[in-house]
Parts: sequence; C-alpha cells; structure tokens
Amino acid sequence: MKRILVYGIAGWEPEKEVRSALLAIKNLGFRSIFVCNRENPTMQFADRSVVNPNWDYSLLRKVAEEEAIDFAWLISDFAFPLIGRLNRELNLPGPSDVQYDQVADKIRWSELARAHGIKMPREHLVLNREDFQSWDYSGPIIVKPTKSTGNLSPEPFGYQYFNSISDLENKLVQNGWMEKFLEINRKGSHVGRYLIQERLEYVFWGNLGISFFNDKFVLNEMHSRLFRPFPNQIYQYASVGPVPLSKKISEHALSICALLRTKVGMRNTGLSLDVIETPDGDLYTVDINARFGSTWTTFLPIRKIRYLEAALSAFLDLPFQLPVYSGSFLRRKVDLPAGTIQSIQWPADRDPRLQLEGHETFVPGTKIPELIGHHMWPIEAFITAESQDECFRIYDDFRQSVDVKTTPVG
Repeated sequence: MKRILVYGIAGWEPEKEVRSALLAIKNLGFRSIFVCNRENPTMQFADRSVVNPNWDYSLLRKVAEEEAIDFAWLISDFAFPLIGRLNRELNLPGPSDVQYDQVADKIRWSELARAHGIKMPREHLVLNREDFQSWDYSGPIIVKPTKSTGNLSPEPFGYQYFNSISDLENKLVQNGWMEKFLEINRKGSHVGRYLIQERLEYVFWGNLGISFFNDKFVLNEMHSRLFRPFPNQIYQYASVGPVPLSKKISEHALSICALLRTKVGMRNTGLSLDVIETPDGDLYTVDINARFGSTWTTFLPIRKIRYLEAALSAFLDLPFQLPVYSGSFLRRKVDLPAGTIQSIQWPADRDPRLQLEGHETFVPGTKIPELIGHHMWPIEAFITAESQDECFRIYDDFRQSVDVKTTPVG
C-alpha cells in the first residue's frame, strides 16, 4: 500500500482543497497521513493526523520515517520549505526546497525567465520613501509578494492593484501602513518582500494549469481571468472557462515547462501559470506558482478528486488517465459594498448550478474594508452550465437578489 503524506495549513487554504486530496488518496486505496498546524475538521478524512503547531521539521521527518511514506503532497504554499527539504533528504519524488524556491521566489523566477528570453513585466522594489520617485514608470501597477505564500498574507496590500506607484504611496500613508510596508521590504518576512510590477494592458489573460510527471509535462485546461473594479473596492475578480489553448499560448507554455524541467529540475508537481497577450500580440508571463492552481479542476469537488487521483497516480509512476469534462464554468468573487453591514439576506432559492462559499460569516456588524486583495476576499460563487453566457446570467440573477445594506467606511 502506498503511503501519502499531505501537509496543509488550517485557516489558510480552503478546507475543500485538503479534503479533496485526502479523498483522492482514499479512493486509490492508499494510506493518508495529514500533518497540519492545528486541529481542524479535515482530519476526519485522514488515516492518521498529526498536529505540528510550530512548523517543526524534525517532527515532520519523524512522522515521514515512521510511516515510510512514498510521496509528500504539498497543499499549502507555506509548506514549500518543509516539504521541499523532506523530498531532498529522503529522496522522495517531488521537488526539493531549492527547486521550489526558484519558482516560488518572484525575483529569482524573473531573473531566470528574462535570461532565457521570456517576456516579463517591468518590476520595482521599494526599500525607502525615495524609491517611490525613482522608478521611470507612472502607469497602473500590481503589488505582489515575492514569495508565493504572500498571496495568503493578512496585510491588505498582500496582492493589490493601484493606479500608479504614487497612488500606492498615498494609500499607504493615508491608512498608516507605510512603515510596515517598508519594514517588510527591508527585512523580509514569510511573504518575502512586496514587489511592484507594471500592469500591462492586455486583450487576454489566461491561467494555465500544468502537471509535471517525472520527465513529462501535461498542459491541462485553461481559464480566462477577468479583473473589473468593485463599486466600492479595488477590483472584481472572476475566472471563466475552459478556454481553448491556442497554438501560440501552448508553445509559450511548453517553452516555460522545458526551461523549468532542464534548468530547475521541476518534477512531480502541479504548476499554475498566468500569461497575458498584449494588444500588439506579445505574450508575457505575469505570475507562476509551483503548485496546482484552480485551473486543474472546474471547481466542483468530484472533478477535483478525479483529477487528483490521476495526478497522484502519475507522480507514483502508476497508470493514469486525465479526466475530460464538457460545459463551462465561472468562478467569481461576490462583491459587497465597503462599510459595516447593517443587514444582509442571501437568496435561499438560488439556481442549483451555483455554489456559494465563504458567505456565512458576513452578518450584521461585519466590517468590509475598502482595500482588500482578491486572495483574502472569501465570498465566491462557483457556477457550471452549458455555456459561459449562461454562467454569467446565473451569476447576475443571483447577485441582484442579494439584499445588503452597509454604513459608509469611517
């Protein structure tokens, strides 16, 4: 019997991600060992659960050796260093900590990509107040952590859009965040540092899921990311798909896969790749993560589990077949106006093709800030239908039925 260790972080990634992995392991007839930072309900799906509150590597290795594990499955970005070190020291099939860091660190990845002809947006690092004026670019920007784990950062500037670097500077000052922002950039933290990246105009933004199986890699389905302004917040985020992989994007993605395979040695992991096409037809890689993104499922648990079963089988060099699905899907952040909720009523008779998550804790008295990154906004709608147009119609009908009243911020 194969023994699979899963490392997750309770309270960060959605519980369903870990649950789907544990159920996939069970369906394959393998033994699951779940290591987590604290007690949580997902433990009931594992054959053995271990609490590791202090991120103790020695405890993790002890459990791995006791169980004689065959594979360590990374679910949370925060566990990159631990699982990578475990893979390296026990000679397990997954990426090492060195390989993970080459992709998880945005600055290191940018240097590697540019050195091999991959187009990247311009970037800038602010270490002091003078650096806000030293950049020769004044257009729209994205602020993102240099470590993939920073997408889950509790700071409101963890992953955010601004009209310009001056706009960022002003908002940091207005909200009293400037010193914290500069301190993180000077000293580093679990998020790395906060990188400022130019926000390029684009005609298409695709998020592509990729799986590395030993010496092979497979391009999975792609979805299109849509970013639109919130009425009272920074932006609205949605994903729609699946989107057909054009020859141009396929070749671009395959060149990146080949680079990661030959120069980094990437193997037995998922990869999430964001590619944009500019109005002049150029392709830029704007983000990359060495883990499965939301692309490798169409957001329904049964599809997640079936794909994970195939991926895990491939990682262990067992026979596998990737599932193929029809229809369209929409994943969309459900926008609410900033302020303190006075009353809120979610429609009880919504279309059964729409699944709503993360809304239960939004009750009267809940405060909704003006600035919040999309990774930290919990309310999401997941819709599956025959077409993308039908998905959007279902969402619009649902959103118009949400009755919410808030008092203004401040």
